[in-house]
Amino acid sequence: MSTDTTITKPRNSWIIALLISIAINGLLAGLLLSKQVKPIPEGVDVSPTRGSMEIAPNNPRHLVRTLEPARRKQVMTTAMKNLKGQGNENPRQLFRQLRQAKMKTMRLLRTDELDIKAIEQSLAEIRTLNQKLAVSGDALMIEVLTQLTPAERKAAEEAIKTRENRKRRRGQQRR
Repeated sequence: MSTDTTITKPRNSWIIALLISIAINGLLAGLLLSKQVKPIPEGVDVSPTRGSMEIAPNNPRHLVRTLEPARRKQVMTTAMKNLKGQGNENPRQLFRQLRQAKMKTMRLLRTDELDIKAIEQSLAEIRTLNQKLAVSGDALMIEVLTQLTPAERKAAEEAIKTRENRKRRRGQQRR
C-alpha cells in the first residue's frame, strides 16, 4: 500500500485571477465613464441660443461662413439693414425675448400654486415668438441669398454638405 503523503503547496492562482479581473473591470469602467462625462473647459461660456442656432437648417451664418471676413460682414450688415427696412424684427431680439418667455414659463411652473391661465398665456407667447422668429429667419436667409454670387452660393452649399456629412459620421461613430 502506497501512501502518498507529499504535501503540495496550495496555488494562489485564483487570487491572482481575481486581482487581474478587478484591474480589467476598473479599466473598463474608467473608459466608459470617460466617454459619458465630458468636462466643460473653463472660461467657455455657451449661450443657450447657440445650440438652437446651430441646429437650424436654414441658418444664414452657415451660408456666409465660407466668405472672407470683410465680405461676410458686408453681406450680414446689408441683409440686416434690408430686413429692418421691410419691417421684420431683428432675430437676435426675438431670440432674447423667446429665452425670457421660456424662463418666465419655468418660473410659473415652479410656483406652489399653478396658475393655469398664466401658463397658457406664456406658452401662447412662446408660440407667437417662435412663429415670428421663423418668419424673420426666412426673410434674413432670402436677403443673404440675394447678395451672394452664384460661386459663393455653390461654395456655401458644399461647405454645408461637408459639415452635415461630418456630423453624420460622428453620430455613427458614437453608436
